[in-house]
Amino acid sequence: MKRKVLLIITSFVFLILTFAPIQLFSQEYKWFKGNTHTHTINSDGDSPPRVVVRWYRDHGYNFLMITDHNFVTEIKYIDTDKNDDFILIYGEEVTDSYKKTPVHLNCFGTGVYVSPQKGNSVIETLQRNIDAIRKAGGVPQINHPNWHWAFNDNEMKVLKNCKLFEIFNPGCNYFGGLDTPSMEKVWDSILTAGVVMYGMAVDDMHKLATDTGKGWVMVKAKELTTEAILNALENGQFYASNGVTIDEWNVTPEKYEIKIKGKSDWKYVTRFIGEGGKLLKKDGSLNPVYRFNGTEKYVRAVVMDSNGNFAWLQPYFIKK
Repeated sequence: MKRKVLLIITSFVFLILTFAPIQLFSQEYKWFKGNTHTHTINSDGDSPPRVVVRWYRDHGYNFLMITDHNFVTEIKYIDTDKNDDFILIYGEEVTDSYKKTPVHLNCFGTGVYVSPQKGNSVIETLQRNIDAIRKAGGVPQINHPNWHWAFNDNEMKVLKNCKLFEIFNPGCNYFGGLDTPSMEKVWDSILTAGVVMYGMAVDDMHKLATDTGKGWVMVKAKELTTEAILNALENGQFYASNGVTIDEWNVTPEKYEIKIKGKSDWKYVTRFIGEGGKLLKKDGSLNPVYRFNGTEKYVRAVVMDSNGNFAWLQPYFIKK
């Protein structure tokens, strides 16, 4: 009996020592709202860059990436006010294909143009573009895998050096169809394979009147700078949303805790998801908590409100 108790205590201590806590409750950090997929008349959008930027700034966003197709829109002459709690971050949608399959990735953080790299398969095309974005000093994001049913977990889980993908892009088949998995199932397959990827929600704005305010990310960072935002994104210190607001979110060696900003008379349910997409717990409160038991490979959470809006919170792997 003593040996069993000692083994349990030892295992718990090992879990504490190897699980990296995410200190998102810290007062040093602030929430910043942003959209990472936006088009202007410099590609196939319907509005000039200044008009697009004005909409996002006026609607409470803190940062924006303009990601025109195979074109780097110059931002230094647009974002001239350094004290307005809003920044622009360089972007480009590297727009490639393999045969008839669209292969699109966003490049963030560099004003360097990255040309489509081509490849002899979907996987090679994805990887070559990821490598080119990294070489240019940018951060890659895989765009809308289910758009035109382009690719899914089979291609994505073998990729290297890319942590961001679009879990939600309006009109891009989030729920899947027939034998094509939903984006959440794709995500869980990738995570179960041990590959760390973080889910983004975006507008993919082409028409200013109808495509704005559909999906965004809320980033927890110390300051509103390009470096701080991109670093937070690559470390999973953000959640994706199309309507649900999270007040606070904290992961410690013991628990995964969320505080939801509830609306009057709305209901919320949080699903904590683990390996293989297994439902670990359902919680209907505004302060859902999942306590780790040491058997999990990873835990992520998704919050849904009674009007069909979501917040997707990032996965955290427990080292054993």
